[in-house]
Amino acid sequence: PQLTLPPKKASAHRVHQLVGERGETWPLFLKEFHEGNAGELYVPDKPPVLDKLPYPRWDLLKGRLRVMKGAIIATRGCPHHCRFCNLKQIYFDRFRVRPVSEVIGEIRRMASRFFVFWDDNLFADKQYALALLRELQKTGKRWAAQVTLADCADDTLLAAARTAGCLYLFIGLESFSADSLQDAGKIMNRPDDYKRIIDRIHAHKIMVQAGIVFGFDSDGPEIFSQTLQACEQLGIDGATVSLLTPLPQTPVYHQLKAENRLLTDEWSAYNGKTRVVFTPQKMTAAELLAGYMDFRRKFYSIGSFVRRMRVSKTHPFDNLLINLGYRLAIGQ
Repeated sequence: PQLTLPPKKASAHRVHQLVGERGETWPLFLKEFHEGNAGELYVPDKPPVLDKLPYPRWDLLKGRLRVMKGAIIATRGCPHHCRFCNLKQIYFDRFRVRPVSEVIGEIRRMASRFFVFWDDNLFADKQYALALLRELQKTGKRWAAQVTLADCADDTLLAAARTAGCLYLFIGLESFSADSLQDAGKIMNRPDDYKRIIDRIHAHKIMVQAGIVFGFDSDGPEIFSQTLQACEQLGIDGATVSLLTPLPQTPVYHQLKAENRLLTDEWSAYNGKTRVVFTPQKMTAAELLAGYMDFRRKFYSIGSFVRRMRVSKTHPFDNLLINLGYRLAIGQ
């Protein structure tokens, strides 16, 4: 995002710059670079198609990049328009899919039995998702994916996902507060629906990894304890917790900039994990950071895990391993 979102700021540090999706500009740049006449800036003028993408050369990745060997995309983009999300600035605002046969071909080349879809919304096109899941079932792989909560109200999709080897779904709940969801532009999420849909996901033996964001304008100091209580009552299996981060060119960024609430333009600070880069409305920046850190410690405590598992009852061993991994990562 540091290069794609504020390209003018990055221009002082580059000889050649490729902005946005590179499906067509990268081959063009390589050709012109080889010929000795490469340009300074390459920006695609239309969304690249996802047909006939080359299969990754996993054998070329060494060391810590081995994690990439278990990642794949089947779709690109998302039909929703959340105010804090930078997806529309990185990709074209158009949802696209890869041919099912090509996705399955890439999955079959993976050495590991486990992998993750890095799509932003795998279930966005139901008919495509069902076609993919039917073929995926034949591979015997186990996997995770990111989806939207509203799509998980569909038992047909959930049953197909479980049969195809789904272990857990990452779902951007963002908040358990209706006001905060309104601030986020997450209009497809309704807290009154959370229990019904999450219970349905658990009934299909699929774990829920919730995306949670703190720092929306409606969030006060009480948001942290309220969120923890809701997670435990609903049996949320795991959580990826972030600080609201006004990434450049997003609606939230433009709002906070216009209100003179941005604290820095040091883009390395915009990581959503270690620094608050804006002035919150109902608490101080220090209170937001402290509350976020305290929530993570409490959520991944043994006591909270036990309370959540009493509700979820989904894959206890896998669930324990995932929770312990997060607990170690945050230094508990």
